[in-house]
Amino acid sequence: MPENLREMVFRDFDVSTVTFVIQKSLFQTDLEKVENRLSMTLKQIASDDFLTEEEKGTLVTRKTDGGLEGIEVGFIEPDKELRKTEMMLKKWDSKSSSSYVFSRNWHKVAQRNKLKVGDIVQIWFFRSREGKPCFAVVNHGQEPASCSSSAVGKDDNDEPMSDVTT
Repeated sequence: MPENLREMVFRDFDVSTVTFVIQKSLFQTDLEKVENRLSMTLKQIASDDFLTEEEKGTLVTRKTDGGLEGIEVGFIEPDKELRKTEMMLKKWDSKSSSSYVFSRNWHKVAQRNKLKVGDIVQIWFFRSREGKPCFAVVNHGQEPASCSSSAVGKDDNDEPMSDVTT
């Protein structure tokens, strides 16, 4: 996690731990306006221990209209200002896989931050001092041709990433 983002999260949100969630390459479907969502396949997520059992239960609940319930989460954009916005986190299940999905405002975030197909992003999790789930996205730009995207990122010393604490 970049130092300026880490400092802002620890200072402004008064947290003691930030958890690495996933590193992924952005696909066209992650950036299409009609989709308005960023998906993270559960098979690629380092661990989903960051959510409470209650939050996980909410994500599998259906509304009366049949739609999926979601959890409103804080979200820090990858711009220089580290803009804060709100997203909806949902869980989508299909026959072959399950994904956590950020929706509501995702397309605006992607456009504002000029995200492109092939950009490598990392998603980090923390809780606000009030206990609200929050995420931060870090854009590492385009993937080099010789590398492939991985569910587990590496730090500046090429070591696997894990939780960051103060």
